[in-house]
Amino acid sequence: MSPTETAVRRIAEQYGSPQPSSSSPFLTVVANLPPDRHDVAGAIFIAEEALAATDEDGGWRDTLARILEFKRSDGRYDRHDMAGILTICDEGIAAEATPSSGPRP
Repeated sequence: MSPTETAVRRIAEQYGSPQPSSSSPFLTVVANLPPDRHDVAGAIFIAEEALAATDEDGGWRDTLARILEFKRSDGRYDRHDMAGILTICDEGIAAEATPSSGPRP
């Protein structure tokens, strides 16, 4: 997996899926709280770091660039921002999973 693909999948898995239960009911509840502004900032940081670490082109890079459109200088993020970021990740993953059209071997 490329660094950009890893970043997109990491954001989708970390922020879009329920986290596994732990032995502590309290920790399970905390781990599965709805995303907040800090989670959005974390997802944007992951996207920035992945883009800075690679020079590859393609759909994954475009997906990360779309995520960075959510970046705000004032840091005033909300759960709607995370919903948009997760939608972008899901679209990017689905687009890469769809076979490209072209001649068959």
